[in-house]
Amino acid sequence: MHHHDRQGEDTGQGSQHMLSTIACKFQAVRAKRRLRGAGLIEVLIAVAILGFGVLALAGMQSFAVAANQNVISQGIAASLAAEFADLMRANPDAFGSPAVGVGGKYDQAVNFDAATNITAVPTSVVCTYPNCTTTTLAAYEVALMKNRLRASLRGGTYALTRPVTGGVSSPNQGDLWIMWTERRISGTAASESNFDKCPSGVVSTTSMPRCFYMRVTL
Repeated sequence: MHHHDRQGEDTGQGSQHMLSTIACKFQAVRAKRRLRGAGLIEVLIAVAILGFGVLALAGMQSFAVAANQNVISQGIAASLAAEFADLMRANPDAFGSPAVGVGGKYDQAVNFDAATNITAVPTSVVCTYPNCTTTTLAAYEVALMKNRLRASLRGGTYALTRPVTGGVSSPNQGDLWIMWTERRISGTAASESNFDKCPSGVVSTTSMPRCFYMRVTL
């Protein structure tokens, strides 16, 4: 009798132990699933953060490339502007007032079309020393400079206008702009309309250029 009672107790304890073991395993599985779910969420968050970081890095790299190219182009434009200014000073009669004699031969209206083609210098303006006159020398230098600007800067060209005082155009000063096209630093032309000091005639155009400005004085 006592033997049967003890056997029943052992059986009951064994069942309880088995149930306890199953419950522990079930809880362990649920815990693992919760950890697995939490781990997946953490991975997704990390991927999202990494994606934003890569986008920001790409934007910074794009900005750096555009800014670096602009610095290079500004240096080229400054060098060509200084050279052109020296050529005009060396031919003062052709640079002088358009209303007097042969002056105004270097003047160029403000216009920018972003064209990139380089045309041959017309034979009619080619001159060699000592057969150049004030007029032909100016025409030859203008043609050469236009080609050099196109070759050195994308869509390169120039404008030369006269500062006006009291309704009279200056006979010995000129506003020189070297203009070209390239990728904008901020991505929009409007936000950089004053950055390059472009002439007002091209600030509102669709193909607004980059500009380098110089006041030329004889």
